This record gives sequence, C-alpha cells and structure tokens, in this order.
Amino acid sequence: MQLRLAGLIVGFAASVSCQLDQGGRPPVSPAPPQSGSPGTITDLAVAAVTPDSVTLAFTEVDDGTGRSASYDFRYSVAPISWGSALAVTRGSCATPVTGTTIGAHHRCTVLGLTIGTSYQFQVVAFRGTLNRDAVFGELSNVAGGQP
Repeated sequence: MQLRLAGLIVGFAASVSCQLDQGGRPPVSPAPPQSGSPGTITDLAVAAVTPDSVTLAFTEVDDGTGRSASYDFRYSVAPISWGSALAVTRGSCATPVTGTTIGAHHRCTVLGLTIGTSYQFQVVAFRGTLNRDAVFGELSNVAGGQP
C-alpha cells in the first residue's frame, strides 16, 4: 500500500510519499550484520626463498563481517617490532593485499630483500581503508626467512 500526501504552503508546494506494509505500518529494515574484529592469522610461514625474495603462505580469515579480510604485511631484519617494521611495497605481498575466500590458502611474495640477511615477517588482517577507517585484527605469528 502506498500513501501519497500533497500540501501547499504559501508559495511552496510539497509532495510526500510513504510506503506502508499490509497492516498500515512502515516496513522495517533488517538489522545490519553484527561486526566483530577481523580474524587472526596463526599460520604465517615462509614457503620459499630466492636470492632476493621470500614467499609467504597463510590461510585467509574473516574480516569480522563474514567477508574475506584484507592484509597488511610488514617485515624487518630480525627481530621484528611491528611499530618500526617496514610495510611491504614490492611483490604480491605489497600492502594492501585483498583477500578472496575465507579459509583459502594464500601465497604472496616479498621482493627486494638482501641475500644472506635474516628477516622476520608479520601480517594483520583488516577491513576498511588503511590510514582512514581500517578495523584491525590481532597481529599474526612471526615467520622468519633468509634469502
């Protein structure tokens, strides 16, 4: 059922439309899905090395709303400290990495590393836009590798 009202106020015409359900009540919108924190990656591992790169492997997690999360990868000469670690900018692990499917096994590569140097890597799952409105999960385990 649709109800249409029209009115005229001195020099101003207005028309208002309102949709009602069968009982004459406005329709109720479904509640938005509950949002939680993005999941935590617990299986970050070094899957392969070359003289200037490391390939990382992990299982994709939920972003807290039922969708696959995005990922922020960091690395440092061992030992890693997230606050001072560098964001990955070269290779398929360059931040941000967009997830595809919750539970999928994902591999990506960090390029531009120095041969013979011991590196550590960490990742955090998030939703939203980095440096704007991102909601983060917990930091992953630390994975180490030496190209």
